[in-house]
Amino acid sequence: MLTTEQMARFELDGLLPLPRTVPTAEALAMRDRLWDFLSLMHGRRYDDPTTWKPLEARTGFKTLMRTGAFDGLSEYLSEPFTDLLGTAWVRPAHWGHPLVTFPNPHQDWAIPARNWHVDSTQWSTGATPGLVAFTFLDEVRPRGGGTLVMAGSHRLTWQLCQQAGGFMKTSGMKAVLAGRHGWFADLWQRPVTGEDQLRRYFEGADIDGAHVRVVELCGRPGDVVLMNQRVLHVAAPNVLDTPRMMLSDFISRDSGGDLLDSGQV
Repeated sequence: MLTTEQMARFELDGLLPLPRTVPTAEALAMRDRLWDFLSLMHGRRYDDPTTWKPLEARTGFKTLMRTGAFDGLSEYLSEPFTDLLGTAWVRPAHWGHPLVTFPNPHQDWAIPARNWHVDSTQWSTGATPGLVAFTFLDEVRPRGGGTLVMAGSHRLTWQLCQQAGGFMKTSGMKAVLAGRHGWFADLWQRPVTGEDQLRRYFEGADIDGAHVRVVELCGRPGDVVLMNQRVLHVAAPNVLDTPRMMLSDFISRDSGGDLLDSGQV
């Protein structure tokens, strides 16, 4: 069961790290199943970095999920989901959508300017329409492809949608935020590089009553991070020497709603 402090942290940041939620051995077994699939279907072998080319859009991961390869997550994630959403949440038919980012050590690491998005445009269910769970199958180190999330941004996106009468697309929210605040305008104008500019976004800013900052999701096998579906986030480059291997689960309340603006993470 989540503690009062954890619940308060999630409410403030829209994020909650849960270290060692899945037993390490089980997370590594799931990683190995994913590697077996990548080797069989895509020719990407864990012991041959020369095969680690970016995956095309049609990965076939749903085929792997339907085998129940990651359904063991239910045992470890159901309780925190219920703590945050109550009992009325939709259980996935199969758990764990793979997130794989192969390394490109020749690429410069930067906070991307484009493709920041939220994962729900269902605005009628209160402050938390649902959750995204990120489960680490292997170690993800800084600049190793971990999703970049904007802690605290769920409070701004919720405010904007309320002001708009209950609905606003991600593109509309970004336009308003950039028009009002240079911190957002600069972020979405060009990729952020350089230690001073990176520090500006990792330390964050106080905007409209919320402290927002960029957080890079890093962790070890079995760690989990829960995210409010209204938090802005974006896929990040992997400039290290190992693939980013994680799973994501999108959990919504029973009242339904489409994940209209979801993108790569």
